[in-house]
Amino acid sequence: MRSMIYRYSRKLFLTSELTKRIENRVAILYPSTRYSIINKTAEYLVRIYLMAGFMAAGLFLFADFSIYYAMLCALMVYAVVNSKIYGDLDKLEIRLLLQLEKFISDVKFRFQFDGMLEEAIQEAINYADYEMSIQGEKILECLRNCYVKEKEEYNEISPNNFFLTFYSICLMTLKYGDKRIDGQSMFVKNLGYLKEDINIEQLKRRKINNQFLGLMGLTLLPVFAIKPIEKWALYNMPEMQEAYYGIQGRMSTIFLMVFTIAVYKLITVLKRINYTEKYKNRLIEQLAAHEMVNGFIMFYIRHRKKQAEKINRLLREVVYSYNLAEFLLIRWLYALCYTGTGFVLAISIGVTGTALICAVGVCFLAGYYTIFISILIRKQILIMEREEEIVRFQTIILMIMHIDRMTIAEILQKLESFAVLFKTHIYELSNVLSYKGTDTFREAKGTTGFAPYEKMMDSFIACDTMPIYQAFEDVESDRMYYVEKHKQDNDEIINKKSLIARAIAFLPLCLVIIVKLIIPFVVQGISSLGINMAL
Repeated sequence: MRSMIYRYSRKLFLTSELTKRIENRVAILYPSTRYSIINKTAEYLVRIYLMAGFMAAGLFLFADFSIYYAMLCALMVYAVVNSKIYGDLDKLEIRLLLQLEKFISDVKFRFQFDGMLEEAIQEAINYADYEMSIQGEKILECLRNCYVKEKEEYNEISPNNFFLTFYSICLMTLKYGDKRIDGQSMFVKNLGYLKEDINIEQLKRRKINNQFLGLMGLTLLPVFAIKPIEKWALYNMPEMQEAYYGIQGRMSTIFLMVFTIAVYKLITVLKRINYTEKYKNRLIEQLAAHEMVNGFIMFYIRHRKKQAEKINRLLREVVYSYNLAEFLLIRWLYALCYTGTGFVLAISIGVTGTALICAVGVCFLAGYYTIFISILIRKQILIMEREEEIVRFQTIILMIMHIDRMTIAEILQKLESFAVLFKTHIYELSNVLSYKGTDTFREAKGTTGFAPYEKMMDSFIACDTMPIYQAFEDVESDRMYYVEKHKQDNDEIINKKSLIARAIAFLPLCLVIIVKLIIPFVVQGISSLGINMAL
């Protein structure tokens, strides 16, 4: 049954990309056999289809079938299903983090006996939970392959930065050996740093889940009440037929459902942790590569060079999955989809003439700017969390600064693999380091306006006159400060996010009451009073 659901979901046009997206993420979080990945993907699909079915049934329970209402329900179900995918996969990632913390403790405990890393990992795998044992086997396999291959395969398949950090610590120890500083093993000390980072991440995720508990349901429930309210009002006052089923009534329903979708998506964005998904739609890639489409995009870029450069810089800053040409194509596709949807909705409720042109124009502009606005929001959220990235950099530097044969170029290479917000800066530094030397870091100072990052540049400059471990000797104390500061900042950021989410979560409920109950009854009452006075 599950394999049949998976097979048809892969083939059906409307669900093929959804299925591929889930499968790609499951393959990373759950790297098992092909059969297990398909089975796990099918489980998610079954849950999603059941939820979509119940939601659609709830929306249509008291409603008369119409084209405009069917389209609104489809949009609502799509928005919720899309968010549900991320929610379920985030839960699996949280469970993996808990298992990784226990796994690190087991490796650390066994390594202290004889210093045999591969044996310590293998023993920890034997006692690990199922999901973590699969990840552990993959880590051990990639570590052993590094003896034969130069490519570090695990960089491309790690579930998150914490798994990649653990892999890097193990790889550095295998390549260069463990070193004791002040009588303490650097491998064991680095694992301690990693456990601390994982614990902070768990606290952050737990607090976010607690703060956002129930807000999704509170946002969506008022939409289910729209049709029952209309039925109840018409049962008591049949003369309000035009107020609910005329053009104004249908327009108000469209407004309420679209507004609810927007609020729901915004709360989802505020709740989400990972903003750097690498998934790419193959259809978009194929369309962008098409000769005629690509020619049109290149023509557009040539005539809007400055704007294109700004957008391209923005896409690189937020580590967007698509390149500039693909982004512009997506923008136009969004605009066309919004325009087509708005046109069909307007025609189905009887809008014509100038009002139709205005409605279609508004839909076009909304579609054209929606994705750009979402990227700007994503950038702001990443900026709020940039200190977390500095702490991650400091962890990596502490991990490798005492290695005797370490170079600045290798440090930058490691930092680049863990970077998100500063990925573009690190990449540019790596490119020009070979012929500019430490002048690279002098020129980089002041480009970000972020003091912790600029202090890190000072340490790279100091590497020109002293050993690496001396140039970065303040990193450990700085890291301790930023870890504590980041904990407080996390609380502040989460509190701000939850306050915004709680405030806007009540808006759909308030608007449904105002638009569907108060305004129609007040207008009808005033109209009836006017008629009576005229008589």
